[in-house]
Parts: sequence; structure tokens; C-alpha cells
Amino acid sequence: MPDVAVVAGPTDRDVESVDLGGWTREWGLVVPAGNPADVSGLSDLVAGDLRFVNRDANAGLRASLDAAFEELAADRGTTRRDLTAAVDGYELTTKATESPARAVLRGKADAGLGLRATAETLGMAFVPVGEESVRVRANPDRTAKESVEAFSTLLADTDVFDGLAGYESD
Repeated sequence: MPDVAVVAGPTDRDVESVDLGGWTREWGLVVPAGNPADVSGLSDLVAGDLRFVNRDANAGLRASLDAAFEELAADRGTTRRDLTAAVDGYELTTKATESPARAVLRGKADAGLGLRATAETLGMAFVPVGEESVRVRANPDRTAKESVEAFSTLLADTDVFDGLAGYESD
């Protein structure tokens, strides 16, 4: 069992833990500079001829994307599965956070799931979809460990996200 875990996006799991702090990050669609396909949101992925690259099912960003498609499906009176089936590349997944954006840079896709910070770092355009909560949780039996206390202090005393686009500390 880990001392500390970072949890991002919506989750159905409830695990006994101590909240050490967290932040929010803006997520959405990372597209080429200038947004040549004029992507404005998830509806464009469903309706258009756009190629998409996703994150794997274990990623917090993917959970946030799936929740957003669930909301869009409810608004349209359909299912998330029907909407995502219409997205070319929805099942094309990557493991690393920047990988979808890098696939877009290489011309493998028109849009990728990503963070505002990634788009800015790579000189790409960004289409915001939502804001995601990221929490740092500690095992209740290990909060007295020196390393866990040091990490908790670091989260509380340092604004590690200064200058990082789309991030805000709690």
C-alpha cells in the first residue's frame, strides 16, 4: 500500500485516506497552432471528419473526458457509447500526458486530449472543455512518516504551479 497517491478526475472509488492538498488544471482539446480545423469543442469531434487521439482508460484526463461525453449524451438524449463511437480515434489511446499533443504535432491527429499547460509548452492551440481536480491523498496509517509530512508541507507552503498555464493551487 502506498504512502501517498495522486488522484485526478472523477472517480467512483472511495478509499480511506487523508487529503494532503491539491490543485485544479484546465483540460480540453490540444490542436495545431492556429486551430486550422476550427475545433470548438467535443461536438466537433462527434460531427466532424476530425481524427482524435485519447488517453488510456486509467488516466484522470480520460475519466474527465468520459464524464463530459456522458453530459453531452444526456443533453442529446443518447448514450456516451453512441457519441464516442462517432469519434474517429476515440479508442486510439496513449499512456503519457503529452502523447496526444505530440501525435497532433506529428500530423497523426487533428485534436488530442490534453492540458492547457501542454498546449502552451508545445506552441499549440487549446480548446478548453473543463477543469479537473487533482488531489494528493495519504494512507492514514502513514501520515506521521517524515517523508509524508515533508510532502504535505511542500504542498501547503509552495505554489509549485506559478506560471504554469491552466493550473491553480488550492
